Amino acid sequence: MSMMKKMLLLIVTVVSAQIVFADTGQYMGPGMMFNYGGGYWWIFWIIALIFWLSVIIGIILLIIWLYRKLSENKSTSLEILKKRYASGEINKKKFEEMRKGLK
Repeated sequence: MSMMKKMLLLIVTVVSAQIVFADTGQYMGPGMMFNYGGGYWWIFWIIALIFWLSVIIGIILLIIWLYRKLSENKSTSLEILKKRYASGEINKKKFEEMRKGLK
């Protein structure tokens, strides 16, 4: 077996062993990872909190925007009639007749 093949086999073996034994926790001791307050693990909690707050606030703002957008397009019949009268499309007599017809 050539030297290159031996090196490749060694690398594949080491990487495979790392993958297989990575979750066993045999190298975890006191103070490792999240066992006690050391290191910078708290930064990830802050980033996660900021992310989820942004998502929640974004959803709330989207709902408010959609509600306003949908409600502003709903004009009552009387409002439409008033706009037509204000623009001069109908006269006062026609406006009064149509307003009485709406009630």
